[in-house]
Amino acid sequence: MLRSGRRLGNSARLTQLIVQAHTAAAETLLDQIAEPLRIAARAGTLVRAPATHPSGVDAITGGIVA
Repeated sequence: MLRSGRRLGNSARLTQLIVQAHTAAAETLLDQIAEPLRIAARAGTLVRAPATHPSGVDAITGGIVA
């Protein structure tokens, strides 16, 4: 999502992956994929909080803490 903008390679571990659902359907999707998404992003934790960067998935935005 934001790795290239911060010049973080795919192997870099993230402290947090931040995601925000903007609809009930997006919330349901995040309920189902939260843990696999955290693992794939190599993040220590996944936090649901306000985020502004488009994720590529309708009604979900994201952010990272390196």
